[in-house]
Amino acid sequence: MAAETREPRIESRNAMTIAGLQRRFDFKDMDDIPKLWMELGPYFGKVPAAVSAAAYGVISGYRKGVDAIDYLAGFEVRGTDLPKAFVRFEIPPLTYAVFEHKEHVSKIRDTIMSAIDVWLPASGRKRLKPMTGGLQYFERYDEDYDPQVAIGHIAIWIPIEP
Repeated sequence: MAAETREPRIESRNAMTIAGLQRRFDFKDMDDIPKLWMELGPYFGKVPAAVSAAAYGVISGYRKGVDAIDYLAGFEVRGTDLPKAFVRFEIPPLTYAVFEHKEHVSKIRDTIMSAIDVWLPASGRKRLKPMTGGLQYFERYDEDYDPQVAIGHIAIWIPIEP
């Protein structure tokens, strides 16, 4: 069941680099994404290039006809002082519809699907179509997010046409 659709804020953001651990997930294996976050756990507060303590989940790599995505759990970074296991993902300057997720993280798909399937078509806005394999959207977990209880400020950033 889709979550209640809340009105997003529209925000433009400069280019940024997200670096972290990345895996490819089949749609049937999406429930395994928390395991990737568990692997990232030891890196919190220990990445010298990290801009802040906020964490990001970057969804990319979708290709038409393939039921899988790439998911990167990581941090916004500047510079190259990164753990060897980390991969980098460059996000260009874009305009976004930003949806706040106020429930337990287990319900995040409801917020995402409501934003994409309900709000976007009714809004008159158009989702920015990524190049094949490019950015679909990203999740931002603010510093107040508590992974122990999986609650805190989370925002879903969906690229839209300006």
